[in-house]
This record gives sequence, structure tokens and C-alpha cells, in this order.
Amino acid sequence: MTKVHRGMEKLRNSNLLRNNRLAWAVCLLAAAAAVVLTSGMKLLAHEERGLASVAGVNGEAVEAREFSAIALSERAKVYAYFQGKYGAGDGTEFWNGNYGGERPREKLKRDALQKMVGIKVLQALGKEYGILADTSYTAYLEAFRRENETRKREADQGRPVYGPKQVQENVYYEMVQSRLLQDLRLKLDDRLRPDEETVSTYYEQHRSEFVKTGATTVKSFAVTFQTDDGGVSRKRAEGVLRTLIEELDAAEDGYAAKEPDSAKNPDYADAHAPGSTGRLNSPQELDAVQASDSVGALPAAAILYCETPSSAYECRERRYDSRTARTDLLTEPVLAQAAKELDRGQRSGIIVDRQSLYVLVCTDKQADGTIPLAEVRGKIGQELGNLAFERYIREEADKARLVVDEEALEAAMDQIVSNNR
Repeated sequence: MTKVHRGMEKLRNSNLLRNNRLAWAVCLLAAAAAVVLTSGMKLLAHEERGLASVAGVNGEAVEAREFSAIALSERAKVYAYFQGKYGAGDGTEFWNGNYGGERPREKLKRDALQKMVGIKVLQALGKEYGILADTSYTAYLEAFRRENETRKREADQGRPVYGPKQVQENVYYEMVQSRLLQDLRLKLDDRLRPDEETVSTYYEQHRSEFVKTGATTVKSFAVTFQTDDGGVSRKRAEGVLRTLIEELDAAEDGYAAKEPDSAKNPDYADAHAPGSTGRLNSPQELDAVQASDSVGALPAAAILYCETPSSAYECRERRYDSRTARTDLLTEPVLAQAAKELDRGQRSGIIVDRQSLYVLVCTDKQADGTIPLAEVRGKIGQELGNLAFERYIREEADKARLVVDEEALEAAMDQIVSNNR
């Protein structure tokens, strides 16, 4: 990863909105870090509507079916936790067991309550800023019903439907919360956007992180080998590249100072044009390339060899820079690293990468440079705004007051764990 990526990565690592699904999880796990839990109190807010509640967050009632949906989404994680940490089995007494002082049922209840607080805080903010009209689970289920009716109608009429024709209740719940998170971020954009001074100050304090890696240009000579008898052996491939290295070094040493013995390698010599062993035709030809490309003897020889047709090896020019860094890391990390270690006018030894051998000659090397503020101002501002939004959500969650109806909550938990897993 280049330094420019590392610079922005420090922001993104804690960025709530860098990915909607991940952001949603981060927000909920961070929420309720300091909620006040008041137990033993009955919640009557929704009883007149015939809806059983298990808790309330800042006065917003949590229906038993919403808590159950949240807890069910956490159940597999809790089981995996105890299985991984304690080797717990899938027995009938798993949820009521005691593992190193931890009880699965209590952890599930605690994790579900924590996640629930995060959800209700977001929903309350959505209502405050005019994004949601109703935060109840009843309202959500009605929206869920309408969503599937719309999907079915569109599908029946032959119109395109994005995603499944019928969405599941838990999937749609996550979609709604993710959309709420994004809408709330947009709603607060003006309030949370950093001013120019803040952006500039951050840039100056982290200038060393906003570095654009200088480009490295190489001539890449490659010979592919086979491990069976069907093609060029690795030994023959190495012989071809050793001869090539010998001739390139001869050019660097002054052309006539060293006489490479190319003719002794028929795999190499026979691959070149008739009457040529692959060497340069004259010192004047090498001098001309050195003058026109402003390079030394070794890269000049590599340029000429790359332009000379040969069946002994393949040659191409390759440029490694900040724009190609991500692709290079995925496709040819060995070659990219070897190229970056070369200075202008240097060559590598023989490099092995999968079923090919390589020799690299660096023909050009540019120094690293600082990315101008103008190019990253927008990204820095967006990321700092996202961080401010995350802090705001956490502060709101820290102030949340959770009230639990213990009897209703335990009844809901009984249902949740009744099927063991």
C-alpha cells in the first residue's frame, strides 16, 4: 500500500460510513457504552395499543418482537463465541450453561440490549430530524409489508425488481437501519462539515502521510519455463537470462571491455536475427540511445535489446507507481517490490515468480512527492465529517437511558433460546 493510501487509511479505519453494512455494525457495537440501566420497572407506554414491551430507550418503547428479532440476529455470534473460546458444544443446556464464569444466555441478552440501544438512538435521531415519522416496530412491519407487496406487483407486471422478489424481514430491517444511518449523515452534513482551517491543519499535521510514490520504469525480460518435458526447462531458462545479464553487463563495462560468450548458449543465440548473437551491433548504436534517452549504458542496452525481436525471451516496459499499486499488489507483488528496490541504471538478478524467470532493468526513477492539498481537500473534509458524525452518534448513545421490564424481557429470552440454537 502506498503512503497516500496509508494517510487516508488512518481516517478510514474509524470511519463510520466507509461501508454501509460495516458502518452499521460499528455504530451499534460502539453504542450504549455508558447507558444507565434501570431494572425492575414496568413499561406502560404502549400497553394501551395492546403491544408488549420489554424495554424503553429514552422513553421510546421497545416491542418484544423487535427485541426478539435483534436477539435472534446475535444468537449465532454468541454461540460461535463460546464455541471458539471454551469449545462449548451444541447441547440442550448450552444457553443456561456456565463457561468460565460466563453464561451464554446472559451474554446474548446483554449484546442484544446493547445493539437495541444503538438502533433506538438512531431511530430517535431520525424522528428528531424529520427522517422517520414513527420509530415503532409496528410501523416497520407495515413498511415491510408494503415493500414486499410492491416487489410482487412489479415482478408480476414484468418490471425489473432490484434484489429478491420478496425480501426477508431481518434483511429488510437491516436495510432500513442502514438507509437511516446514511440519511441522517446527509441531514447533518452542513453541521458536521469541517471548515477550511480544520482541513488545512489536518493536512499540515499529516503531510508526511500524503505522499505520492514516485514512478519506477523498468524493462522486464521474462522466460517462462515448464516443470515437465513439454517446454523450456528452468535450467535452460536460467541459462538464457544469465547470457542476457552477461551481455547487458558488457555494455555497461564499456562494450569492448568484456566479450560475452553468447555463442556458447545456442538457446539464446539461435533465437536472434541471423548473424547476431543478440549483442549490440555497434558502440555507436548504444551511444545514440544513451544520448536520446539520457540514460546510462546498461539501461540503453536494455532499451535496444527490448526493441530487438527475440524468441528466447519476452520483453516489455513496465511502470510501477501509486496508480498501479493496488493492482500490482494483487497481480505481481514480487516483481513490483523488486522494481521499487532498483535505482535508475540498476538491474536485478534473476527473479522467480510462479512459472517465469525475470530480469529487470530500471530505465527511469522518479522521486516520491507530496500530494497537493487541492487534490485531497475534498476527501479529508468528507472523512473528518464522517468521524464527527460517529462521535456525535456515540455521544448520543452514551447519554441514552435504558429501562427494562425484567419479567417481559426474560419471557422473550425464553422464547429466543427455546430452540437451543
